Amino acid sequence: MIARVSKRAIRYVVLMAGFGVAFAGPAAPAGLSDGLQIGQPHAGIRLDGSVATRRKAAAGDVHAQMALAAYYHASAQDVQSVRWLEAAARQGFAPAENALGRAYYHGRGVYKDYPMAEHGFLRAANQQYAPAVKNRHTLPNVQP
Repeated sequence: MIARVSKRAIRYVVLMAGFGVAFAGPAAPAGLSDGLQIGQPHAGIRLDGSVATRRKAAAGDVHAQMALAAYYHASAQDVQSVRWLEAAARQGFAPAENALGRAYYHGRGVYKDYPMAEHGFLRAANQQYAPAVKNRHTLPNVQP
């Protein structure tokens, strides 16, 4: 028997498979880099919004915060996703800052705000995070 699976669920499985957590969303404009590769999963961090992952995220574990952001994004709870991205970005985690920039660029969980998107990309790019460098240079000229 073949089960019916939503496109969002398939995207979640594909994104989580290598834990190269990608803050997908609407198709990116030409040149705007997708993804926020944060490496391989860390020991004890589950990608399912478990109580243990939430506790680690609340305690300040950036990898748990990113896992929750991806989980909530895949669950179509973009406001919650942005909450966890902001928590990781406050700690200076470049992939979170880049993903937060993408959230502002696309208006996922927040209002579209190109200056805020540029700010997120700039903070991540200053840490030599390659996707953010590319994202920043493909943004239209934005006035502060």
